[in-house]
Amino acid sequence: MMKKVLNILTLITILGAISCNSDESEIQINPKSVTDCSLNSDPNFTGICLDGATSVLINETITYASKATANFTEIQWTINSGNIEIQSIENSIDDGMLKSIATIKFNSDFDGGSLNVKAINDNGELAEIQNYTIELEN
Repeated sequence: MMKKVLNILTLITILGAISCNSDESEIQINPKSVTDCSLNSDPNFTGICLDGATSVLINETITYASKATANFTEIQWTINSGNIEIQSIENSIDDGMLKSIATIKFNSDFDGGSLNVKAINDNGELAEIQNYTIELEN
């Protein structure tokens, strides 16, 4: 009898683990989300790029990507206008360039707005994209 109970408990534990794993694989990433942007390929170019949705829905959460050339040490995101919330920022190095992915939520009373992103370094150099306009999708 004890062996049967242990077998049933083992089976329940395995099924629970499988169930949890399948739930994780079903997490859907918003198709509007991006994780990269394209910089000018000229080796003498210094600057920054930004890519992401320009039309969103209320309460939608989307990732935006920015990358800066190797001469910059930091990327900063700011909300210029609109009821927008930066939920998280992930920074990394990609092929020697600084890369930043911001997860942004457009709150319930969002009716349009814009983002600013800038790259800076210790020498006071600056590259920025201002007023990246995002509209409310109809």
